[in-house]
Amino acid sequence: AGRAGAASAAGPMRILALHGNRQNGEVFRTRLDPVVRRLEDAGHRVFFVDAPHEVPMGPGDEVPMRTWWTREGGDGAGTSGWDESLAALRGVWTSRGPFQGIVGFSQGAAAGLVLCELADAADASFASLRCAVLCAGYAVPSRGAIDRAAISGRVRVMLIAGDADEAVPATETLACAARVHPSTTTVYRHPGNHVFPAKSRDVRAVADFFDADEVGTLEVGTFLVPGDGIEVAEEVAEELAALAAIFDEEMRTESVSTMSFTLPGVAEAMDPTDPSSYDPRLVLSLPRSEE
Repeated sequence: AGRAGAASAAGPMRILALHGNRQNGEVFRTRLDPVVRRLEDAGHRVFFVDAPHEVPMGPGDEVPMRTWWTREGGDGAGTSGWDESLAALRGVWTSRGPFQGIVGFSQGAAAGLVLCELADAADASFASLRCAVLCAGYAVPSRGAIDRAAISGRVRVMLIAGDADEAVPATETLACAARVHPSTTTVYRHPGNHVFPAKSRDVRAVADFFDADEVGTLEVGTFLVPGDGIEVAEEVAEELAALAAIFDEEMRTESVSTMSFTLPGVAEAMDPTDPSSYDPRLVLSLPRSEE
């Protein structure tokens, strides 16, 4: 698994962020801020774009929101506007990329899934894509654009599903694994609804996925992994999960054996322009198992 402050084994990535329906890049940036900060601390760069189609302004909207496509047909199975969106994404890939990663939410995750399919099927436009985090996504008809026999499983995908999500049920999100390649899919489930989870343990899971070079299954509260000579007893793991729930953003995993806790109120008093300032933390280290 990856570690805080360390880029992936293949080096820092350029990551394209795809917002959901009736959002825009700026809204998604705000909601994804904890994840973005963690990724950028690790050396990655995250780029936000707007979908090409405006939607009518609703109550509380100050600017028009965007969509990647609109539903058509009585069963909602068809899409209108996706061809223009795909052309726009090809242009973004050329002008601001190439990108090695994608992070998408809801409709943006569904769009990201199509890009993963295209990259997996050797589409030259998206050949640089290595991995994607798709939250609350779902599968849309590929409209015959994908040669299923050509899918190689070269793109790693992390599917994030909310157990209480009523807009996109977890079963729909998890079914996306069959659209890429089950052997390259990591599953992360959280207890929330239709949101991109941003508690510290969720942020760690996303950052670790981008930093990893293999796939696996992540459950809520699981942030330590075997290795580095460390064995965590079940009761200790339960205590650590409880600490993560209590401290949330104040708790940070420094390595698989070390957690640090920000001292409340102290960091805010530090002058960020003063090079002698530092972020004081309490540090908890787990003992290493003896051979």
